[in-house]
Amino acid sequence: MNITNKQEVITIIKGFVRAYPLYFSVLAIILGGVFKLNILLYLILLISISSTVNSKVTKPIVFDVFKKLNMKSVSARPSGATNCSFFIDEFNPKIVSNSYGMPSGHSLESMTISVFLIMYIHKHHTAGLRKYALIIIILLIGLGVCISRVTLGCHTILQIIIGGLLGSVIGYYGFMLWDKKLEPLRK
Repeated sequence: MNITNKQEVITIIKGFVRAYPLYFSVLAIILGGVFKLNILLYLILLISISSTVNSKVTKPIVFDVFKKLNMKSVSARPSGATNCSFFIDEFNPKIVSNSYGMPSGHSLESMTISVFLIMYIHKHHTAGLRKYALIIIILLIGLGVCISRVTLGCHTILQIIIGGLLGSVIGYYGFMLWDKKLEPLRK
């Protein structure tokens, strides 16, 4: 593989991890709708609500709090952060991100998905290589998205840790709500 092919592969991987929460959501809506998998549709609703609350409520509040504490840099994106949304603007590839960075929305969403799916697999699959391989793969994808946010220069390590922790909590309690309250209503 020559250098340009390696760079193309790296670019494709970066593009995938950048948009993973969006790809997952679209696929889950299709599969959930076609196969009447209400749990996937519920997970999409959970991701949508948590993502909207994070971007419209949590990030502005956190930014204001840190600004008042003269610690604005904790909640701001790293200096020169570009292309931090789901997709790169091909017409303006070096667009500087002006949104708040704390907590990382990509980390929140990817860990919500990962923890929710891991809990589902843990409950519904019998012990064995397949179960543990699925859990490891899902966890690695979630953590890979988190790590990519730092390597892409869109977030600090603290921002992805906080986003990942919030997403893990949302994924855990979201699954518990489904498992203990909502799923039994269907029976």
